[in-house]
Amino acid sequence: MAASYLRRWLDIQTLKDHNLYVFCSLSQRKFGELLKYQSLTKIIKTAAKKAGIKRRVHPHILRHTRASKLANYLTESQMNLYFGWVQGSFRFYIALFPLEGDYTKSF
Repeated sequence: MAASYLRRWLDIQTLKDHNLYVFCSLSQRKFGELLKYQSLTKIIKTAAKKAGIKRRVHPHILRHTRASKLANYLTESQMNLYFGWVQGSFRFYIALFPLEGDYTKSF
């Protein structure tokens, strides 16, 4: 569902300018400007509150969640490529942020 909205947004915006940001402000005063980290954090926290999510949320948790899900299906090399990590980063990353599931079956 979100992918279709993103595709539509990109189709509309790239007709105007190919250099526009994907994550941009929609306020009248700053429309089209790069969305600041603080603004994205506020959006995510507001959405989490509306959804009844009690745990701490922040933009980087999206990356952790994606890594957690993919670790059950991808090899370490594929994870490195997908996330832009170098050799050994995966093991360091999972030591810092233990991933959900049995990620060891990918190796």
